[in-house]
Amino acid sequence: MSNPIEINATKILIVLFENNPDENLEFSGQDIKELTNLSTNEINNAIDYLDNLGLIKRSNYMGTSPYKFGKVYLNSRGNFQYHEILKEIPVTNNEKMKIFISHSHKDVEIAKGLIELLRAALNLKVEDIRCTSVDGYRLPAGISTDEQLKSEIHDSSVLIGLISPASISSYYVLFELGARWGANKPLIPLISNSKGADLLKGPLHGINALNANEEAQLFQLISDLGNQLSIKPENPNSYQTYIRKLTKLTTDGIEAESDNSEEDMIKHYIDYSNSDEKIKKHCKGYWPSDYSMQVSCINEQNEAVKILEKGKPNDISEDDFILVRNKAEEDWPDDYTMRVSQEIEQFEAIRKLRKM
Repeated sequence: MSNPIEINATKILIVLFENNPDENLEFSGQDIKELTNLSTNEINNAIDYLDNLGLIKRSNYMGTSPYKFGKVYLNSRGNFQYHEILKEIPVTNNEKMKIFISHSHKDVEIAKGLIELLRAALNLKVEDIRCTSVDGYRLPAGISTDEQLKSEIHDSSVLIGLISPASISSYYVLFELGARWGANKPLIPLISNSKGADLLKGPLHGINALNANEEAQLFQLISDLGNQLSIKPENPNSYQTYIRKLTKLTTDGIEAESDNSEEDMIKHYIDYSNSDEKIKKHCKGYWPSDYSMQVSCINEQNEAVKILEKGKPNDISEDDFILVRNKAEEDWPDDYTMRVSQEIEQFEAIRKLRKM
């Protein structure tokens, strides 16, 4: 298999199957991008290829910018093809990863500080730690990313989950934590945010978490890891500097959060004063030679901005509103129409959850 479209299509097919255990989920273009790290064009071409082969169910066929589709999922033929592909993947016996750090890329500096502490305190090698956002600790080049991650999430000796608003709103982090919890293997939530244990929901709420901005709890982290890995930690004096550095990283983040009240955060999210130029650029980029569609696109985007400017629905809490708006802004930085669509979908889900 040498055609890049076919390679990308295979990668997406595997992702669609392995991230849909109940076979009832649909995936948007942004979902696929987060799971595969493919570009927009690569995703569009691969989805067209899978569609032509009849391996996927494709909704909203005309698509939502910048993707040429709304949402997709594997049909029965696609599920069959997944199992056929597995037959061709060679089984490898990799050395077990000692520590897997599940995190959001937004928390990369905290992840770096944690790695420094782990290596100094436990005398670990680079290859003992996986942290996909930190240079030197990323996945090896040329491997099947999804297969390797799936293996390491399940088989690593210990998984540390960096808990912050960014990580809890990341589908990938939630998948990693959920998979590890379901495997009933050592999982240590490490809180790096002022909201603390309140961020842990569902089954994770029952797992004892440690706080990265408390020196005593970081010393406990090293002790607990030493027991899990059968490694005697170094003398505490030799790594106390790294503990202080990590607590400072998390404390600085907490202080920065406290400088902004929830009201200020909401005002930030409903400030669309620079939307006109962004909209024109977005629509011109998507319809470079069709001026009629550019006008239609601009009008549609302006209507979406008006909806966003209305702010928080009365029946949605400020915490939920901020989280949803932040995620929509992150997923669709240049597409206000898609922000509105995502927010409406999330608000409806919140209302349904209240009734359950």
